[in-house]
Amino acid sequence: MNRKQKHPKNRIPKLCLHKASGHSVVRIDGRDHYPITLFSAEEAYAGVCTAKATIYCANIAAGLMVAQFAKYLRNLPVDPDIQLNLLTSEITVSP
Repeated sequence: MNRKQKHPKNRIPKLCLHKASGHSVVRIDGRDHYPITLFSAEEAYAGVCTAKATIYCANIAAGLMVAQFAKYLRNLPVDPDIQLNLLTSEITVSP
């Protein structure tokens, strides 16, 4: 499957309502959805090791930022200072 193929009509994601919080959640059957999210070998990025390491670190930072933004949107306390050391696998969160 390539990325441009659409979901079959019987595989439309179902909208669920989380009873406890009242939030709506879209449920996707991962085994059917995952293959259409993959790039083909021709579309994949083939970079040198340094570029791949940079992209890896940037993706981790983006994930941490999205998590903080999600907390902000839910009016939960956000962490003002997060330090992550990938070499030693340490994470430090300051209040």
